[in-house]
Amino acid sequence: MKKIKLEILGLSSSQSQTGSFALVLGETDGNRRLPIIIGMFEAQAIAIEIEKIIPNRPMTHDLFKSFANNFHFTVEEIVISDLKEGVFFAMLVLPMRLPSDCVLIRPSSLTKIFWQKQVSFLPMRRKKKKLNRKLKRR
Repeated sequence: MKKIKLEILGLSSSQSQTGSFALVLGETDGNRRLPIIIGMFEAQAIAIEIEKIIPNRPMTHDLFKSFANNFHFTVEEIVISDLKEGVFFAMLVLPMRLPSDCVLIRPSSLTKIFWQKQVSFLPMRRKKKKLNRKLKRR
């Protein structure tokens, strides 16, 4: 299955759901966008990572990062593999050194992110036109 490389374009408050945020991913070699509605805590964690801010105390995902660093694992890519009832599903792809390696995971920000064709993009909207579709919560 062909994968399309994505990058993080932005993070903004959601106009469709109060208290939620939109993580906007875009094709690196195209114009399509993939907005994903996320919660306030997920948005805060992503914003902290993007801005390279060091929080006063570790966040939940820092436990996974620390675990992976201690076992020398990296995420090769993240593949957004499905969309069911407004919920996106993704897989973390890890390098395989030994069969036992497959049980160790590392969520990491700003790594390669790909999309599989069965997940639909929203059409790119122009600044003067409004998008009539409502985003569903992840």
